[in-house]
Amino acid sequence: QHGQVLLNEALEFYNPGLQEPDIDTIRQLDNSAWHPVSELSHKQTLSSRHTLWFRFTIYHQSDQMQSLVLKTINPMVDNFESYSVTQKTNSRDDNSIAILNQLVPQSTGGANSFIIKLPEHSYTTIYAKSSGFNSAYAPLNLYSQHEFNKEQYTLQLFHNIIAGSIVGLSLYILLLGIKTRQTIYFAYSTLGICNLIGMVTYQNTFTLLNDFLSDQWRSSVLMLMPLLITCSVIYFCQLFLDTIKNKKPINDVLNVHIAIILLIFIAYILGAPIKIIVPIYTIITLSSVSIIIYLCITDKINKKGSIAMILTGIILPLLSGIFILLIALGTFTPSSMHSEVTQASTALQMMAFAIAITIQIQELHIKNYQQKKSAKEARIISDSHDRLLAHL
Repeated sequence: QHGQVLLNEALEFYNPGLQEPDIDTIRQLDNSAWHPVSELSHKQTLSSRHTLWFRFTIYHQSDQMQSLVLKTINPMVDNFESYSVTQKTNSRDDNSIAILNQLVPQSTGGANSFIIKLPEHSYTTIYAKSSGFNSAYAPLNLYSQHEFNKEQYTLQLFHNIIAGSIVGLSLYILLLGIKTRQTIYFAYSTLGICNLIGMVTYQNTFTLLNDFLSDQWRSSVLMLMPLLITCSVIYFCQLFLDTIKNKKPINDVLNVHIAIILLIFIAYILGAPIKIIVPIYTIITLSSVSIIIYLCITDKINKKGSIAMILTGIILPLLSGIFILLIALGTFTPSSMHSEVTQASTALQMMAFAIAITIQIQELHIKNYQQKKSAKEARIISDSHDRLLAHL
């Protein structure tokens, strides 16, 4: 078949617990050890790092060999390995030899996509090993080679557009910051850099460092990026709304929130359970968002248009985060395009914040013009008064 096939209904899983069986041991397991993936408990999503094995079988009755691509779309998996066991179906010997191969990662799809070679008239069982915090969520997609290449081209084009827009906006605001020396412009550029690094991380570009980083450190980089982005957003909103001057107590609360988020990452590095870390991070983030929304609603200094853009930039990633959380909890299974929702919301956030800054700049120019005009009129009146007094 051509196109994309979501394999969840065909998957079976095996939970080895604390054991670390190799592929030879997995192959010898009795069928009773394997269970339909629909029985997989999503409570494991926030448990400690663990490993699960998945399997499915492909029956290939064609007279020609075919190449397929297997891909997992879970970015939180530390390590993903795949093996194929192929056996001929038209062999005269019923005990024909089964050939075991470790699948090779596809060069254009990152570390989590693999090429499957299907000989003519054969059946192939695929074994996939998924390790990490979120290995319970492991949607596997199967593609024809043509469809996979087509999707990769579309995704790369999308990523380039998103990354290009973020880079352009960040450079524009950075130039304003260099010219005006205002901290808010540098804060915006910092947010843009964090978003770009986050995109690179979740596109598996860091797989080049797999030989140098352990599984834990790779997952730590994945954990760090949303924390840094959250801190950058809070700091940017503090500067834009000038909470240091206008809302000092609330500004102190937001500073505490930033400190807690950074402590969360330190706790994660030290081995704190993720089922404790994630709820705390979620509560702190929602609390910060609520405070920023309150500040926007009660703001009487900035233009309504700029405040509307700030609200838009805050709410869009929040909705995206809820969307990803529902996926992680197994509420529904998305297609491989679900990560693009997050990237699109990031680009829209950067655009909304840039529009808010532009409106604020225009407002400052208008105020400066009015002040200069008022000063000029006052000076003309003063000069006229002085001339009148001199004449008298």
